[in-house]
Amino acid sequence: MAGIRMASPWKDPRTGILYLRVRVPADLIGKAAGQKVALPVGEGSSTVAVGKTFIKASLATRDPAERKARFVLALAALQAFWDALRRGSQRLTHVQKIGLAGDVRQRVVAMFDNDPGDPEQWRIVQRINEVIASDDAVGVLRGRQAGEAATPAEMAEYRYGKALDMVLTERGLILDPADRAPLISAVAKAMQEAAGVNLRRAEGDYSPDEGAVRYPAFAPPAPKAPVPATPAMTFNALFGFWEREHLADGKRPRTVKDFRHKLDSGTVRA
Repeated sequence: MAGIRMASPWKDPRTGILYLRVRVPADLIGKAAGQKVALPVGEGSSTVAVGKTFIKASLATRDPAERKARFVLALAALQAFWDALRRGSQRLTHVQKIGLAGDVRQRVVAMFDNDPGDPEQWRIVQRINEVIASDDAVGVLRGRQAGEAATPAEMAEYRYGKALDMVLTERGLILDPADRAPLISAVAKAMQEAAGVNLRRAEGDYSPDEGAVRYPAFAPPAPKAPVPATPAMTFNALFGFWEREHLADGKRPRTVKDFRHKLDSGTVRA
């Protein structure tokens, strides 16, 4: 099964927080390092960078019952990302960029559809978006040195990039770098429209979102080469991957034996 070398949640012994920790597939080492992927976590998402040989993402929970659902969703998204990397980056047409921006818009509107919250929060969102959209915008980003200003393009990337990356992951797309800036620009406009829709709904106006119709349905680009579908994962298969990684790291064979006994006896269930 390409792409999965260790498939079990990992717990930080200091905090008790559970993580997705997966070895980078052998055929993607070098190509994947430094790439960013947005993975679903609970009601939101987490954008993480791939390391040289591993990727690790917090599942943001200590709850053993919740970890399984979060782990499975994040692992599935990561597998789609590996497959997209194998296909390589793809250029998008103008209509495809607008379609993806529409996907982001729809996601933001749907997220707050039932409970849009306080109208004032959406007015603040609109004002921040307007500032970032201005040509003379100047800002400071987290992690920058004091006094080191960010350009409008960097500010837009910081504000809208995470939402875009989540849609790209869902679509199984690796974006050509040349398409990033114009797509962020399209997403910025779509997010401002979404804030307007959410503001109206927060004020009690649930009339149809007429602005949504101007966005075309996204039609994905034709793949450069066929990528074999990822086989369905069984619990026994996942245990086998964990066992190999456990032993490869020099850890106790007795632990594997104990867990295998519990699995075979039905004490542990998927």
